[in-house]
Amino acid sequence: MPAAVPADAADRGWLALRARLEAKPAADTPRATGARGWVVRWLPLTLGLQMVLALFLAAAWLATPRPAEYRTLGAAAGATTANALVVFRPNATESAIRQALRAADARIVGGPTVTDAWLLRLPDGGASSLARLRAEPAVARIESLEGEPVR
Repeated sequence: MPAAVPADAADRGWLALRARLEAKPAADTPRATGARGWVVRWLPLTLGLQMVLALFLAAAWLATPRPAEYRTLGAAAGATTANALVVFRPNATESAIRQALRAADARIVGGPTVTDAWLLRLPDGGASSLARLRAEPAVARIESLEGEPVR
């Protein structure tokens, strides 16, 4: 059996423990100036810097130019609309086709179609370009999609 503890000893121990629990720590104790004190001092500044950085990144992301939407050649409009149709000879080389297109200042804007024709954009209505392309040996057939100009 354990020894009996005097009643006043238990009360004194309880009062001492309660006094220690209720006592406020001194400002110069290591606990108040340690890691927790650093966090308390710098937390507002670090949160503010994070907010500024987040706003900067969001503004930079919104200001970044977006790439143009993907469009197929068949969906082109405006300056890329075809005004001529050309069929190249089957034995025409790529360099001969390129030379013919450069001589006429023509641009391929679509094709090939199911009949192996290519859609071209010719400058200035294309009267002189049509004549240049008709004279090229790589061209089998060339037609204006806007109608032949009246002479």
